[in-house]
Amino acid sequence: MLLGPHPPGLIWPLWVFVLLFVDKVISIEGVLDLGAAPKSFPIITGFYDKVPKINIRQGQSEIWTWDANTGLSHVPVGLQRCIKGGVSATEVKFAARGKKIVAIIGNSAVVINHAPGAVVDKTVDFAVCLSGKLAAAHTAELLPGNLLAVATTGQQKDAGVWVYDASKMVASPQPVQQLPGVRAIHGMLWDQQIQTLWVTGNTDAADGTGGTAYGIVQGYKYDKSSRRLTESTGYTISFARRLSSEWDGAFAKWWNGPHDLVPVPSKRILLFPMDRDIHAVDLSTGTFNHSGAKLAAEYLKGFRAVDNRIGYDGEALPRSDIKSISLHPDGGALYTQAPWRAPSGLASQVNLLSPSGVYSYFYKGQTIYRSRVFAEIPGWPTA
Repeated sequence: MLLGPHPPGLIWPLWVFVLLFVDKVISIEGVLDLGAAPKSFPIITGFYDKVPKINIRQGQSEIWTWDANTGLSHVPVGLQRCIKGGVSATEVKFAARGKKIVAIIGNSAVVINHAPGAVVDKTVDFAVCLSGKLAAAHTAELLPGNLLAVATTGQQKDAGVWVYDASKMVASPQPVQQLPGVRAIHGMLWDQQIQTLWVTGNTDAADGTGGTAYGIVQGYKYDKSSRRLTESTGYTISFARRLSSEWDGAFAKWWNGPHDLVPVPSKRILLFPMDRDIHAVDLSTGTFNHSGAKLAAEYLKGFRAVDNRIGYDGEALPRSDIKSISLHPDGGALYTQAPWRAPSGLASQVNLLSPSGVYSYFYKGQTIYRSRVFAEIPGWPTA
């Protein structure tokens, strides 16, 4: 479902309750208590909180931290209010070969300098407020020429991608290009090999207010000379499903939709977890793989579902509600999965898989949407 940074109104009382007790949750579970923590590669995670924050950890060590009160001295006051104006940490991404972090924090999309030891480290390089048609934005991606693509994650016909010039800070950034067409976008990825921005969302309103909404992976070709994107190849799933097995009431009317867009190291394959299961598209052939069990066996060795996930109709949905997947070149992986029927749609731990399939988890008890490998992925260099 389209949950995350701005849950439906009925969820806010629950979320406020969670925030009121966040200190007790932390004291019980421990922010630093990683259990069987990852040892081989850094991981970036965003935390929902009264002051949203980002951590990069490697093994037991916290090697970099940032929160919504940090690096704002040169940010216009209006933008500061947006950065500090909400609890969300909906997106966190390795960008610009590790020199920057792209994130959705509070009510803003931000580009943060990642330069440990340098004066500019942790300073916000660019920001845009997420309000109006951007209020539901779930993801962003840095493009060549220091352009920032932000998904509106909207339900209307004009939903899609807004592109900003992130080369300089201005008080009220305006999009230099708008690309309507794909609704409820939750995942975006730059493809250096073919100079294309890939996005994944739905063909119609995912919330059930329109027609049948099919999952789609759509490409936008980048032209360096004009610094503009043009709609190119798209791959649309041929079937659509409602979410009535997991949900009742209004949520049952929602359509199955993507939640992330995940590069497979050294392959021309993109995974995209949807509300119900994991799917993949092979960009070299244009073919889909809809067998979530086979995809998990190949790319998520040792996968364990969070909770017993059995629908009202008895259908098993072990890979439902996965909000992010990140694959490391050594064969390891991590993923976030919301608890079964959690109305907020947010995860409460990060799940880690070793290359041999040994399962562990960390950040137990925290409120998380996405967690990712903080490194370049072979075959998928950042812009």
